[in-house]
Amino acid sequence: MLGASKYYHVRISPKSQNPKADFSNFMNEMEITNEAKWDKDHNGKMKIGDYIGFIVGKAGEEVVHIFKIKSELPLDKRESWWSETAYANNSTNTTKYRVPILLTKDHKFPKTWEWLDIKKKVGIAPNFPTWMPRGTQLVAKKHLLPFLVENK
Repeated sequence: MLGASKYYHVRISPKSQNPKADFSNFMNEMEITNEAKWDKDHNGKMKIGDYIGFIVGKAGEEVVHIFKIKSELPLDKRESWWSETAYANNSTNTTKYRVPILLTKDHKFPKTWEWLDIKKKVGIAPNFPTWMPRGTQLVAKKHLLPFLVENK
């Protein structure tokens, strides 16, 4: 059902204030308009039609909010309040150089899913029960995502 589309996930840490605030603003906009801006992964590989799951919640109770990439926006459409923290040594990989993307909740998949179910079904870090992705990561075994398997 995903076809050529890719599926990414990213943890919104409950301990990091900037990402929490950014995600809260994102969800508020999503609630009002069914679409909201985020930024691409640090390598800029995400494309229109791909999906991203945001892992939120306290440890052991995380939920994944699933969105589809609707479009890419020009760099000048970045929100002024987005963090400009450098997460990489290369200045072109700082967040201020990441292209904004427009995400939508209008897609055929569930809007939320339990993180532990996704982690288990896809076989992510099976020997590390509390493992979380660092940054935005591609899910290589997207065909094992439980919301795909259950909808066959």
